Parts: sequence; C-alpha cells; structure tokens
Amino acid sequence: MALVFGALAVLPPAFGQAAEEPNLDRFVYEVVSIRPDHPGSVGGGARVSITDTRLEVSHLPLNELVHLAYGVQDLQIQNMPKWMSQESFSVEATVDPEITEALRKLEPDVRRAAHQHMMQALLADRFHLVVRQEQKELPVYVLTVAPNGPKLQPADPSNQYENGVTYPGGPLGPRKVGYAFGQGSIKMPGQGVTIRQLVERLNQRLSVHFQRVFVDETKLEGIYDFELDFSVPWVTEYGFIPPGRDVREEQGDSLFSAIQSQLGLKLISAKRPVPVITIEHVERPTEN
Repeated sequence: MALVFGALAVLPPAFGQAAEEPNLDRFVYEVVSIRPDHPGSVGGGARVSITDTRLEVSHLPLNELVHLAYGVQDLQIQNMPKWMSQESFSVEATVDPEITEALRKLEPDVRRAAHQHMMQALLADRFHLVVRQEQKELPVYVLTVAPNGPKLQPADPSNQYENGVTYPGGPLGPRKVGYAFGQGSIKMPGQGVTIRQLVERLNQRLSVHFQRVFVDETKLEGIYDFELDFSVPWVTEYGFIPPGRDVREEQGDSLFSAIQSQLGLKLISAKRPVPVITIEHVERPTEN
C-alpha cells in the first residue's frame, strides 16, 4: 500500500491529546464521495493521500481507515466485523478553503490531530462508526536505548530531502521511514525522521506479524538518518510466525539484533497500557 502524505507526515495516536489543544469540531470534510470496490479487489493498488485541501483513498479496507483515524492497528481494535478488513473502498473528500487556511495556521501536532478528527467525523457520518476508546495493558515490545548508547546519525537540519532517495522498495519521500520486503529480509531506511516515526512504521508493518504493539520509551527527541536491514522468520510478507516460535532466538540479523547492532537501540518484551478501541456500531457506507 502506498501512503502519500502531503502537509501531513505521519499520524500520531489520537489518544491523550493535550488539554490546551483547540476545539477541533470545526474541522470536517466538505464533500465526500465513497465508492465500494469490486469483491476480491482488496489490496490492489491501495493508496492514501492526505493534505490540507483533500483526502484521496484508493482501494482501502475500512480497518485501514480506522488505523489512520485513530492511530491504532488491528491488535488494538476489538469487536471488528470481518467485512471491515475484507471489503475495500475508494474515498474522495474536499476541504472548504476556510478550513484549509485554518489548518495551515495550526502547529504541526495540532494539525495532525485535526486531520484525524476529520477522518473520524467522516467515518461516523458515512459508516455510522461508533467506538469506545480506552487504555488496556497488553504485551508489547518496548523500544529503549541500548546499554552502549544510540548509534543514530543526526540529520542535517539544512537538508530538506526534497527529492528523497531511492531504495529497493522504490523512491523514499522526504522525512519518511521506508519499507521494502524481499527475499527473506526487510529494509527500513529513514531520513530526517523521529524515533516516533520509526515506531509508527514498525506498528504499521510488523505488529500483526509479531502479535505485539511497539512502544517508544527511548526519550530521544532528535531527527535522524538511518538504515535498518534485518531478516524475517516468515516465508512471505503476509505470513505469520509459527505458534510457539520465539523470534528473539532467530539466527541471523533479526529485527531484535539489527535494532541493537545498527541503531544502538533495544527491544524489550513487557506489558504496557496501550490505546484500544472497541467497535460498538458500524455499517457499510451510505450512498453518495
């Protein structure tokens, strides 16, 4: 799935927003069009573009839209009907010019929260989605700094990464964490990115495989460039780790050893309270 974010870089969790943030109720999409895809077309050319002027979604199942709207992964969604991951939709939505102007005046984190609110409002209006939000203690992988300290390369503040770089998964846009799977290994290059963005990409791509949510406890606030390459213990990108297999004991440069040897960070198995949403009501979208 291609994720193309314009003014919006990576969506953070919507939970726990600071009390001083402004009321976001005014931030909604003006015109929304939703088209169900043909049966069996889930995963074909999926794409998302979110900017201050419009939302464009191609061939995305509803559970992926919930990921974007609430900053959670499937492991954090309870009572989800099967059709939410089995049927895909294409969505186009425009933003009123006055709202676009207001969005551009917001601080980056508040603007991201506003985009999430807009997506949540869209799902409530057109899919009649009702959720309950709470925190639950779940098994997680906590990302911390390794005993010998981080090995991260600070990014050059003057480098805007306008053109990105090219890697096996294709062109990497500015200030993003890439992802490329092939021949039993994964490459995750990052340029001008935060550790939060790295953890969000780990959650987007690997939380289902590892059946754990990744949590950042590094306390690192910088902007970094890095190359993270590791082997994987499953046969295909969409396969699961066999039951009872401890991925921490895999031979070769697994995610766990690569994180430590290449980035100077460490993944620790623990339990932490994480955001969870429970689906209380949802329907297939209303007609345009």
